[in-house]
Order: sequence, then C-alpha cells, then structure tokens
Amino acid sequence: MKETLAIISILLALIAGLLIVLWAYTKFILERGLIPATELSIETNFIGLQGGKAVIEILVHLKNAGTSMLIAKNIRADIRYIKKDETIESFDYTNKKTFGSVNFPNSLRNDFLNHGDVVDRERVEKMDNERGFKIIPHNTYVQAGIDQAYTFTIALPADTTYYLVYSSFEYAQRPSNSQSRIITLSRKLGLIQYSPHHISEAQSIERVFSIPQLN
Repeated sequence: MKETLAIISILLALIAGLLIVLWAYTKFILERGLIPATELSIETNFIGLQGGKAVIEILVHLKNAGTSMLIAKNIRADIRYIKKDETIESFDYTNKKTFGSVNFPNSLRNDFLNHGDVVDRERVEKMDNERGFKIIPHNTYVQAGIDQAYTFTIALPADTTYYLVYSSFEYAQRPSNSQSRIITLSRKLGLIQYSPHHISEAQSIERVFSIPQLN
C-alpha cells in the first residue's frame, strides 16, 4: 500500500512538473516570441484648410511593450466622417456589431470610389476587400520598448465636424504546426486563454476626433 501511494505521489509530482514546464514554455517562450505585448494607439494633427479641404495627419502608433521584436503586417486605417449640416444618428438594432454607436455616414474610401476620377476608382477597385487603406504595403518590425509611429495624411471636406479613425494590424509571426499543437493543448488544459487562431486575428482600435471650425 505504501509503495502504491509512493508511486502515485511520484506520478502526480511528475505530471505537475510537466504542466509547469508546458505552461512556462507556452507563456514565456511561445507567447512572448509570437505575440509580444503591443499597445496600438491613434493620434491626429489638424494641419489646416486649403482648397475646400481639411488636411489631417494620422499617426498610428505601435508600441512594443514586450521583450522580443514585433513583426507587424497589414497596418490599416479607415476614416469615416460627418459634416456640419448632417444629423447625428446612432446605428439601430439591425446592425448588431455597431448597435448604439454613432453613425459616421461618409467614408473616405467610398469618396475615391464614388466621386474620384477614373484612376481613383480603378485603384480602389483593385484594393483588397478589407476595411480602409493599407498604410504600409509590407511587413515592418518594431524593436522591444520602441513606440513606432506610421503616418497617413488625408484630406476631408472643409465642412467636416467629426471624424472616426479605425486602425488595425496583424502579427506577422505564425506558429508552426508543433507550436500550434502545444498552444491548443495548453488551452485545453486551462493553462492559457487563447487559441492559435487568436494570434492571426487583427488587433484594432478606433477613436473620434473633431476639426476646428475656423469660419
């Protein structure tokens, strides 16, 4: 009996040790290497008015708060706006994702598509079906501890009062098959709270800004 209890104790200690090793490997090696903690933020600068347009500089910040290099891809920005004489309304129940939020009825991307010249329309039609504009056409990296800003300058109608800026990015790193299996196992065991597909999802943020009314 004592020998059986001793064996059970050894097995339990071994299992506990393996779980600790699995947790540590997933948490401090896989997670920090694949998805370093990143702070996504947006700021804008109103440059001025010219030719009936408000020129605005958008800065998308990726701050790498982790300890490994961040490789980011598909950094995007989408701009919607509302004009001075338009009524502010909220989305109704028919749109579940945005229910209750303010509807900015105008889209900068749609402006190029619907009101631009032939070249503008062709360029928009050739773009992907994702939201907004791609700011960086290639993968980019941010060293640990660095706050990297990516700029995108736009022009909105001068009678714009408020505009919403949506931005997103994706982690370029992807887990290998063996790493995905380890992450899946760790998730099933309750050691972590995410799955491999979470790593491939875009991280996003949106903010609303106002344009000074100069006249």
